[in-house]
Amino acid sequence: MRNILLILTIMLPFIISCKDNSYKNSNKRNDKIQNTKKTDTLKIKVKKITLLEIPSTIKVGKDFITARKWKDIDGDNILVIYRSIIKKSAKSIESQDEYDVDFFVSKYTKKNNKYKKVWSIYDYIKNCSFDMYIGLANENSIYITDLDKDGQTEVSVAYYLTCRSDISPSNYKFIMRESDKKYALRGTTILNIYKEKIDLNNFEPDLSKIKAIKNNKDIDLLSYGRFKSENEFKKNTIFLKFAKKKWKENMFETEFKQLRLK
Repeated sequence: MRNILLILTIMLPFIISCKDNSYKNSNKRNDKIQNTKKTDTLKIKVKKITLLEIPSTIKVGKDFITARKWKDIDGDNILVIYRSIIKKSAKSIESQDEYDVDFFVSKYTKKNNKYKKVWSIYDYIKNCSFDMYIGLANENSIYITDLDKDGQTEVSVAYYLTCRSDISPSNYKFIMRESDKKYALRGTTILNIYKEKIDLNNFEPDLSKIKAIKNNKDIDLLSYGRFKSENEFKKNTIFLKFAKKKWKENMFETEFKQLRLK
């Protein structure tokens, strides 16, 4: 009996230790699984694709700009951005040719082995006979994110549109789409010539929060680089924080972009 008790006394700490290690290892495995699930939504691999890589079933206008491909909880997605330019001949010798330009940002998702259009952002310039531009703020102003970590990606684009005959800023829009939900900031750019007059450290991009002084000689400058309202984000703080950050990154118009019209 004494021998049995002695053996149990010796073996018990070893048994407890093995059980404890087994429990810890089990917890580590569970933590690893949980962490993997949590970070999966952040691993969005976006690929830039050429016009030739776009399936023939997807409509693309003659003035193709760019395209992206990626996967999320909905499956395979393709984003296509292009323009359509229409020339209107001058009505008289004194007048100039006018142009209409349509701008499209369309998302397609693969369903039953076919890509189907999920949504489209459409904008335009009509009857312009001056310097005109409509298109992305720059090559990198396309953002595919999963800010709310739900596995369904958000697609955002920052773009300019203008028809001008003087030194004035372009209209500027930041549009975000998540499934059937749309969020937008709309305002103007800031031309580089005004950069020194802007206090970037204290710059508030929301024009609705700026109290303009009547008869201020720089009254127009108050609106430059600002959007009219953030109301369309409906207090979605995660999306709005991201949108305002990207708005400020793209608000400076460093060059006078102009479409090559034929």
